Amino acid sequence: MKSSTNQDSKLYLTIGWIASVCFCISGVPAAIEAVITKQSLIPIGTLILWTIGEIFALIYIIPKKDYPLITNYLMNLAVISILWYYKIY
Repeated sequence: MKSSTNQDSKLYLTIGWIASVCFCISGVPAAIEAVITKQSLIPIGTLILWTIGEIFALIYIIPKKDYPLITNYLMNLAVISILWYYKIY
């Protein structure tokens, strides 16, 4: 019985990492486009809500030590930073 639970745990961890990687890279095309065109086409309201959501989600998840989600939120904040830079400058 324990090995089945251990296998389930590994499966869910793998699924979590796959989902986090997909979410991490989902904003990369917008960041690349912003770097190339020197402007962010993401609406300001979207950037505000996205930034607030990522910060609060990160604050919530850090004590839980859910590393796939922590990685996801940190990477998204990096992408958002690029988008903010090109939105402001």
